[in-house]
Amino acid sequence: MEKRLFFAKNSAYFITDVYNRRYFSGINCAEGFLIKTINETVYFADARYYSALREALKGTEIKAVLYNSINTIKEFIKERKIKTLYIDYTNTTLSQYNSYKQFGVKMADGSKSLLECRQIKNKQEIENISKACEISEKAFNYVLPYVKSGVTEVAIKEKLLKYMVKSGAEGASFDIIVAFGKNSAVPHHQTGETRLEKNQVVLMDFGCVINGYCSDITRTIFYGQPTKKFLDNYNLVYNASKIAKEKITSGTLAREGDAFARDYLKENGVHEYFTHSLGHGIGLEIHEQPYLSPKGDITLQENMVFSIEPGVYYEGEFGIRLEDTVTIESGKVKSLTNCPSSVIIIKE
Repeated sequence: MEKRLFFAKNSAYFITDVYNRRYFSGINCAEGFLIKTINETVYFADARYYSALREALKGTEIKAVLYNSINTIKEFIKERKIKTLYIDYTNTTLSQYNSYKQFGVKMADGSKSLLECRQIKNKQEIENISKACEISEKAFNYVLPYVKSGVTEVAIKEKLLKYMVKSGAEGASFDIIVAFGKNSAVPHHQTGETRLEKNQVVLMDFGCVINGYCSDITRTIFYGQPTKKFLDNYNLVYNASKIAKEKITSGTLAREGDAFARDYLKENGVHEYFTHSLGHGIGLEIHEQPYLSPKGDITLQENMVFSIEPGVYYEGEFGIRLEDTVTIESGKVKSLTNCPSSVIIIKE
């Protein structure tokens, strides 16, 4: 069920964050302000963006207004007799907050309501994310033949990005990670000029953007002859992912989802090498609510989209992470990424 904003009497939401503005307007505008009351949504933009914004909003119920100064907002609030202004405190600086005091109304934190709306995805949002996942999967398959001795991390990164953009993506959904050998033991390794050598782990963490919506996928493969330690740990990570997908349902607490994978890894003596949370929400932002962490208190619900990404990292040796973008459909986890997560070994 789609969430709706809560409105007190004579209240409005003052929306400044670029992702929230896009969510509530459907328009990607670099700067501006959105005011949403119970009856109307108005988008304010200065002369640089106003004409394009007005054209983009034609045929919608959202009105474009030319923003000249802070007095433009002040007059609007006065005309609508707004008494309470909900502001996203998580995206508001102290300087901005102090400037908003001149509106002469009560200010309250609206961040929780704004985030809750974005947690539940509608059909179109899920279709956009699914398309982004599909392109990402094809990019992964495309680069596999290039995984050979001497290739650099950055060369694989560039091939992933080029393929995704050529396939219709707006760009990468985050800074792509390609890590060879011991670099894979650093969860957020900075992709560089390291060259691939025989008998090394290759970890790729990547995704792309379609109509503003992100995908996120990680695959770990082996180039050469894998060690028993790698294969044993790969199977543990694979099983942890599978268990989480099978046990998470609509109504599961986020921290319970994390525990499904973490407890399995603990039973097998490797939980101390699982150094991050199981997953995070995915939508207009690559990291958003819900967060499937040991402290996650959000209840997972139908049509939420999030990652499931267990991993283990052995400093100075190798790391393994398997990540899928998933949703909850008919009460159960449905993976939106479908490329194989069973071990891939590339021989020389």
